[in-house]
Amino acid sequence: MMSEPLMSEPRKMKEAGAFIDQALRERVDGDIAAFLAAFDEALAGDTAASRAGLRAATDRLLRAGARTRIELERLEARAPLPRQDELDAR
Repeated sequence: MMSEPLMSEPRKMKEAGAFIDQALRERVDGDIAAFLAAFDEALAGDTAASRAGLRAATDRLLRAGARTRIELERLEARAPLPRQDELDAR
């Protein structure tokens, strides 16, 4: 099972002011891979350890989505997105 990165690890600088960057992509990719591995392990054998691993991987996956959402909301605070009806009219 993959261990979670420590909160005290230094954050990488964002690439060229982008709202998302390769570092975030790599973290999300790792969290998705850890979830799938834990899911497969739980599917192969329902044990206390596999359930705990899947629970931890699920938490990581939820945090990955939350990190991405936070970055999207930060961007939208600076540059609001058009309303959905404006997008549909295009």
